[in-house]
Amino acid sequence: MVDILKVIFSLIILPHLLLAQKQANIWYFGNQAGLDFNSGNPVALTDGTLTQLEGCASLADTGGNLLFYTNGLEIVDASHMMMPNGDSLYGNSSSSQSSIITPVLNNPNQYYVFTADGFSCAVGDPGPKGRWDGLNYSIVDMTLPGNGTIANPLGDVIPGFKNINLTDSIAEKVTAVKHAKEGKYWIVTKKEGNQDVYAYLVDSSGIDTTPIISQIANFASNTIGTMKSAHNGTALAICTFGFFGSPAVHYADFDNCSGVVSNHQIIQNVGAYGVSFSPNDSLIYVSGGTTLRQYKRFSANISSTLKTYNVSVQNLQLGPDKKLYLASPGLPSLSTVNNPNSYDDPGIQVNSVSLAGRTVQYGLPNFFNAYVEDGASIEFFNASNLCLGDETKFLVGTSIANPNWFWDFGDAATLSDTSNLSNPTYTYADTGSYLVTAIASGNCVADTFLNTVSIKIAPVVDLGADTFICPINDTIRLDAENSNLDVVYTWSTGDTTQLITATSPGKYYVTLELDGSDCADSDTITIDLIMFAESIEDTCILLGGSIALTANLDSSHTYSWTPGNTLDDSLSGMPVATPMSSTRYIMFINDTLHNCTATDSVYINVNEFQLLSGDSIICEGDSVIIKGNINDGLSFAWTPTDYLQTPNELFSTSIPEQSVTYYFSALDTTYRCNYIDSLRFLVVENPVVDLGEDTMICHFDSLELVAPSGMDIYSWSNGSSNTSIVVKQANKYILILEKGPCIVSDSINLLLDTCLPLLDIPSAFSPNGDGINDRFEIFSSLIKELEFFKIYDRWGKLVFETNQLNRFWDGTFNNKPLEVGVYLASLRATAVSGEPHEVLNHKITLIR
Repeated sequence: MVDILKVIFSLIILPHLLLAQKQANIWYFGNQAGLDFNSGNPVALTDGTLTQLEGCASLADTGGNLLFYTNGLEIVDASHMMMPNGDSLYGNSSSSQSSIITPVLNNPNQYYVFTADGFSCAVGDPGPKGRWDGLNYSIVDMTLPGNGTIANPLGDVIPGFKNINLTDSIAEKVTAVKHAKEGKYWIVTKKEGNQDVYAYLVDSSGIDTTPIISQIANFASNTIGTMKSAHNGTALAICTFGFFGSPAVHYADFDNCSGVVSNHQIIQNVGAYGVSFSPNDSLIYVSGGTTLRQYKRFSANISSTLKTYNVSVQNLQLGPDKKLYLASPGLPSLSTVNNPNSYDDPGIQVNSVSLAGRTVQYGLPNFFNAYVEDGASIEFFNASNLCLGDETKFLVGTSIANPNWFWDFGDAATLSDTSNLSNPTYTYADTGSYLVTAIASGNCVADTFLNTVSIKIAPVVDLGADTFICPINDTIRLDAENSNLDVVYTWSTGDTTQLITATSPGKYYVTLELDGSDCADSDTITIDLIMFAESIEDTCILLGGSIALTANLDSSHTYSWTPGNTLDDSLSGMPVATPMSSTRYIMFINDTLHNCTATDSVYINVNEFQLLSGDSIICEGDSVIIKGNINDGLSFAWTPTDYLQTPNELFSTSIPEQSVTYYFSALDTTYRCNYIDSLRFLVVENPVVDLGEDTMICHFDSLELVAPSGMDIYSWSNGSSNTSIVVKQANKYILILEKGPCIVSDSINLLLDTCLPLLDIPSAFSPNGDGINDRFEIFSSLIKELEFFKIYDRWGKLVFETNQLNRFWDGTFNNKPLEVGVYLASLRATAVSGEPHEVLNHKITLIR
């Protein structure tokens, strides 16, 4: 129950600091690009005059009307002209956060313009003061005429309040952070070259030039990159790109009461440039290059929650429409994160906002987060599990760092309805409405939250037992009847009524929720389809083939098929079909148990496929023709294609060099049936036969002609079938050999010769009158003509001469007997064949 202490704390409710209105509704950035958010959606502006590579800032009044904008070097008024005293600021065109605009708290017409020098100072640009210009501020007074008039002033920098230095040598980072108390805020920057974070307090007295300095380990040199705070001012996220320091994403707690930074951690060692908290501060977004990174801020291990998205992005800025805008240098558009509070579905949309021909660079306007209101109040209250008997859970958020809690759950029936936990639970004993009070207190402030919870009796729903549905024109009525009247029905089908009609199988569920409460009940029913035997998938077979038409049966079903003339049994659940042409068979099924009927069908495509030639044995060098036959709808291929003259045609010629098997495949491309047949050619070696060169033999000799062994058939021209023959007559002899399919032949011409000596010249004779070898004469039947026949004694004297074949020498000279001794005979003659023949100095012995 509520006591007096609770009432006292409830009066200590502090208002929000600097409630945002429309101060961040006008943006100018990049190459004279701009956006107007006053209509609720960003509209491109093309009247900007400043060009800025990186950091910039803009400011509108509470009605969304442009006041001025800056690139950190110049300040431009609402007429898009540089303020007369708005030049030569100490920002930098290459500073990640070159500037930020915040209010002067004791004067609603004045604004601080803080500038941060850039990385270029470290590489040869020492700044106007001959050193790093660091963090400076100027004051703009909107009551000064500037480029306007006294009656219609456009503002200007107050003389003497320009480039006032707070500190030198800072990184390119500056942000403004809410204080825990109203009427104050912090300007936070990071020193360059050491581990210091500076926080300058700003209140109604002005800027306290003595900063609160916090040291952060492992965070020394980190020039390039941006820094942002959570909307409630309790955390900082800082990016370092990697030049002049290690690349990293840093996160730390910020005590917006004291300005102290603590609990620093490196989320990830990766080069990063832009950073932003989500509108409700639950997520951290980091950009740089081609990757957008997302982390859960409140996780025990933030780095383990990393999600990455492939999108070109260099800088980030939350818009007044609670969307996150992404800048990628050189593009004529911005990308968006449409649901930045969502970890699961952030809704990234690439190049979604046109800049009407202008282009963005590395920077987007840097705003004081008090001007960019968060999308959901940081001070929230939530209660769940509101059904009677449930343990109700309470959750509350506050901007107070590490608060002390006091809860009263408003249960008048007991004094034990309090808690000091941050997120307590409580079980109510009865239904009804209860006023719940939560008080958070810290060293600076206290917040009180009041809310009413209603405890209700949960609805009860029962859809009944799982059931079946017939496949044809069957429906089932599902009723989520219950006793509560104020129930919201939510079906898995999207219906919101008590009754629905199910027309198909599936899992159906319904949730009944009491209107305005999370008190609910749900139930699920599964509707299965009555299972029937199914025909096989449409397929194909060869002409003359058979196929069974189903794969499973049920004894409670009856079947009939049509047409039945090519089935072995048209009333069977699994008939065998032998179609002679392509046929669609229709199956009719009746489930007698559930009184359901169904039909199914299968199409059997009948194909003709054959080889028109068969296996054969061929001889080396023989050519063969291979032939295939297919019907329409089939594609074919020969494999292998070796030795084929036309491998892409049904008919082809082959001269195989060795035995080969050709496979003829045909594909039914519609029904994916493949048919294969083969054709084998056995190549045998041709037999070798050689009867030799034509020859001549003596008329009294014979010659054996021999064929090679191992042949199947021997055929000689003389009629013999033996492996050899003996010939004696002059003739042409032919041999034909057959071995398998191979036939070879050879022939030889045989000539006869008498083989007698051409001349028979004795070597001695005895002319003694005894009738035996009494005369010396020439014996030859092959001499046609004798040119000369001469005999000389041993001194070379001619003793006999004739050219007549029938003449002889009787051993006399001039009719006188010559003495015994050796004589020489010479002759020259022409043979009957026409060839000349000559014998010289043939020795003859004369004996008495």
